[in-house]
Amino acid sequence: MDLFLLGLVIAIVGILLHYAHEAERPFLAKSSIDTSVSALPGYAGLTLARGLIAYVIALLFTLVYGWIAAHSVRANRVMVPLLDILQTLPVLTFLWPVQAAMIVIFPDSSIGLEITVIIMVFTGQAWNMTFSFYQSLRTLPPSLREVARVNGFGPIRTFAKIELPASMIGLVYNSMVSFAGGWFLITSIELFTVNTTDYSLPGIGSWLVTVQQQGQWGSMATGLGVMALMIILVDQLIFRPVLVWAQRFRMEDQAASSGESSWLVAIWRRSPLLQAFRAWRFRRRGGDVYGGLRVTSHGLQTRQVVRETAPGRRVAMTVFRWFVIICMLGLLGWGGWGMVKLLAPLPFWSGSISLKTEDASWITAILGLLASFLRVVVVVGVSTLWAVPLGLLIGRSQRARRLLGPVVQLVASFPAPMFFIALVVVFMSLSIPFELTCLVLMSAASAWYIVYNVMAGS
Repeated sequence: MDLFLLGLVIAIVGILLHYAHEAERPFLAKSSIDTSVSALPGYAGLTLARGLIAYVIALLFTLVYGWIAAHSVRANRVMVPLLDILQTLPVLTFLWPVQAAMIVIFPDSSIGLEITVIIMVFTGQAWNMTFSFYQSLRTLPPSLREVARVNGFGPIRTFAKIELPASMIGLVYNSMVSFAGGWFLITSIELFTVNTTDYSLPGIGSWLVTVQQQGQWGSMATGLGVMALMIILVDQLIFRPVLVWAQRFRMEDQAASSGESSWLVAIWRRSPLLQAFRAWRFRRRGGDVYGGLRVTSHGLQTRQVVRETAPGRRVAMTVFRWFVIICMLGLLGWGGWGMVKLLAPLPFWSGSISLKTEDASWITAILGLLASFLRVVVVVGVSTLWAVPLGLLIGRSQRARRLLGPVVQLVASFPAPMFFIALVVVFMSLSIPFELTCLVLMSAASAWYIVYNVMAGS
């Protein structure tokens, strides 16, 4: 058992070292992709390393941004609407400015392109996790806040002992769907085009696109199989054990009734080396600890601490707050002026109401925005009709979680362009209007967020 766990650690370290070696290579706008099947394991490791690094950054962003937004009323008025705007922007919206900046900063190394891809994956992960953590902090039971106040917990200890544990289950479920969101567009991120220049990085996403362009359908099927295997392994080796561990933070009196299980956790608990370490740690601590407070013969000693904000700190916070507001207003003004300059040459009306490109006008732009808005509204409504029952079914049934949980994780993680093409071909062969096809594709990309949040809640 110890050898198995040691092998997992060595494999993770090896993947990260392989990625670090790849990132240090000289800059090439378009890397040569080895389309042989033997190259797949190495490419899968590179893609996995990018996803893990992006997730760690997204998690840190979630904890910091969500905590500030939940605790500061004034910051909340700016940060929450800003987060809502950022999550509605398509991931590829950030591609051009980030890529241009990274190439300027790292002109002679592939680190710039690597950072670009990681940031793109980050934007597909962070927003959903941040909203989940923020909502958990805002809905924290007042009794838990009172526990922190009576025992004199400072902000850091309150976060570590109360806020983070109370939000853990929702954060884990949203981490699963956010990590799936990173896989979802991996083929569009590892191989992309900016200003007619093609950029690519070695990875399973660029490998799949390359063999698809070359018509190697047998190799593509193998690549999709490797992709599916990697998604399942990530679920079983990372998220499933974390989900089992997170059940200790449930609000119910009997956390053991959750029914969550993991074969890796069972191996972990039976490891002789870890059992010896836990026994040594328990003896060193000298007794039981409950909720971060040591249980003594005198009970839990509580104390009430009154803290006052120093005048210098209030001034510094005020200056920082106005600095952030001025920067945000400057960015909004700059973006608004750029939008005006972009649309100023357009006529108000081309003479006919049409959404065709050749009839570009202000009326066309407004109608296009309205059409997109209506599609999103319809997709969210229709997705809710089937995503909520599915989430309730999986969340409330232990058997359904065991059977459907890995399937949902696999389907939600699968790269969108891979099955988008297949769905379009099937729908066109059935003479289904493309407008309906568009709604189905949008639902396939958005409904999983509803499913996972309903699973977490139920």
